[in-house]
Amino acid sequence: MQTAYFTRLRWTIVASAFALGAMMVTFFIYDRWREREHLMAAAVHDASTSALALAEHTEQVFTSVELMMRHVAAQVNGRETLDDVDRAALQSQLKNMADGAAFIDSISIQDRDGFPIVNSDSVNPAHVSFAFREHFSAQRDDPNRGLYIGPPIELRRADRKTEIPLSVRLNESTASGRFAGIVYAAMPTDSTAVGS
Repeated sequence: MQTAYFTRLRWTIVASAFALGAMMVTFFIYDRWREREHLMAAAVHDASTSALALAEHTEQVFTSVELMMRHVAAQVNGRETLDDVDRAALQSQLKNMADGAAFIDSISIQDRDGFPIVNSDSVNPAHVSFAFREHFSAQRDDPNRGLYIGPPIELRRADRKTEIPLSVRLNESTASGRFAGIVYAAMPTDSTAVGS
């Protein structure tokens, strides 16, 4: 009889030990799951915070570029023709702007036919029309457009850089509102130029 009693006791102890082990494993798994959930929540929070900071920074960069472009536009707006601008002085100013802003590769003024009259790189830029580009036609076709931010375009240079085209409309006069051209800025898409 004692053997049956000890056998039952042994099985009770084994079952209790097994149940205790199962509970410990369950608590361990639950603890790992809670830790994972906490880490995931922290990662989501960090990603959200980073995304908000990046969005705010991007908005500030575009606002800064727009203000620079509007400053240039204010100097040439209202003229019947862009032929009488002081190209050397304007080129110097555009070069200083482009050199001083890490997020601008170049800035130029294009006439009503899309030909650059001056840019940050040259007083006499190449006589090539950009009237076919969306950044130009968007301003030409909509007098109330405001800042145009286009999709990245790949340049035909050897380095194959891509840039985001930005443009602001120029008018002959505030009264007529007739299209006179655009102020164009190219924003590089590579993170080293934008982030520096």
